[in-house]
Amino acid sequence: MQYEYQKQQTTYGIAALVLGIIGVVLALFLNIFSIPLPILSIIFGYLARKQNDGLGLVGIILGVVAIVIISIIWIIALAVYVSVSGML
Repeated sequence: MQYEYQKQQTTYGIAALVLGIIGVVLALFLNIFSIPLPILSIIFGYLARKQNDGLGLVGIILGVVAIVIISIIWIIALAVYVSVSGML
């Protein structure tokens, strides 16, 4: 007899995945409003990884990518603001 091993997907993993995807999309368009979503994605991803769910890792990665995108956009916006206003 052959048994197939199927990983259990938890609601934390699914929530981390969904929040990560929405966080990345919103980070590109509505930068300031998307800050809580990647943080929640990382938290839910961590909780899902504790339950051995593979979607948790994807949620963590997407959350980190969204935070990096938000940070880059803010750095660029600050640099443009400083160069235009002549503050330095």
